[in-house]
Amino acid sequence: MRIAVLTHDMHPDVFTNSRLLLDAAVGFAERGNSVTFYSATPSSKEDPPELAEGIQIKRHWSPRFDRRGIKGRLVNSAIVAFLIFLRLMFTRKPDVILADTTSPFLGSCAWTISKIRGHKYVYLATELYPDAAVALGAIKPSGFINKLWDFVNRRVYGQAGRVIVIGPRLREQVARHLKGGVEDPKLKVIHNWADPEEIKPVAKPDNWWRTEQGLGDKFVVLYSGNMGLSHDLGTLVEAADLLRNRDEFRVVLVGEGPSKQALVDSVRERTLTNVIFLPYQPVDVLPYSLSSGDLSVVTLSSQMDHLTIPSKLYPAMAAGQAILALMGPGTEVGEMTLEHDMGVRVTQGDAVDMAAQLEKLIDDPGQLQGMKVRARRAFEENYTRDKSINRYLTVLAEAARN
Repeated sequence: MRIAVLTHDMHPDVFTNSRLLLDAAVGFAERGNSVTFYSATPSSKEDPPELAEGIQIKRHWSPRFDRRGIKGRLVNSAIVAFLIFLRLMFTRKPDVILADTTSPFLGSCAWTISKIRGHKYVYLATELYPDAAVALGAIKPSGFINKLWDFVNRRVYGQAGRVIVIGPRLREQVARHLKGGVEDPKLKVIHNWADPEEIKPVAKPDNWWRTEQGLGDKFVVLYSGNMGLSHDLGTLVEAADLLRNRDEFRVVLVGEGPSKQALVDSVRERTLTNVIFLPYQPVDVLPYSLSSGDLSVVTLSSQMDHLTIPSKLYPAMAAGQAILALMGPGTEVGEMTLEHDMGVRVTQGDAVDMAAQLEKLIDDPGQLQGMKVRARRAFEENYTRDKSINRYLTVLAEAARN
């Protein structure tokens, strides 16, 4: 198949979605398909990556207004989507388009080109809008923008040959855009993934990174990734305060982000010695840093936790970490953690419950070890790179044929 992928950002800009899509493209190419990305020009000054045979990236000018402002992001996205549309108008038709929701205009681009030239497309709903914009208070639920967005979504989702969501419960979030609702046959679930050979469990005595950080045989709760405003890491610091007398307990926070300084200040004010901050780690170190904990934290704010699945869940499972799901009840991550019996779920803000559950695991290493084994097993059975890429290709082929 000739596959066109519409996404706003692509390497060397490092975003989770771009990394996963490029990884998927490598898998598509390995199976005999060709992939062309249509994306914005990168903001990163790093050299673009070398691409595997069968993969190319066609980049489109973006004014690169400040992404932190909604207006700037919308203008960037609109211009890039329009330029992609123009290119598709005069380019040989691919067998199928895969368009994602990282830009609110890429779906409209795919829909319009399908109406004009008969392109077939699959819509990948990784970020759910306008739901997220409403949840974050950016737009009003009863406002004109929300109603207009839903109107457009009904056409974009409805015209798509297939619609992909990254978790079974997320089907409910897009059901209103489809005639068949949650049971619409075009609605498919394909989870994100990790590479089971790249990330795997490493025993504590064999993990040089853990030794280098002075963690020894400590009970470690690990968070690795962006410390954003939508991540509830304050509860973790409060729980560390409650467990300050457990000498064997450590919290390790790896990464950067807008909430990091507030966390550092909170730790300093509480005079906590059991919380460690580290910067982002190099790619070649990740197999060791990601496997250095006993539990890995996966968290989102209560406004966002029902709208997506943080991709860090899958490397954590691959690394054989028990999961500390700092999520509300009924969320994808929370329910997956309980269904696989691979960790604990704690509601955002409930530091007392978190401390109590962590203390039980500190005192019961056998239970903790069982959770870690089940996390890796569940990953191998359900969420590996090859399984997800094969599912993508099946869905793309179905859409191309219809």
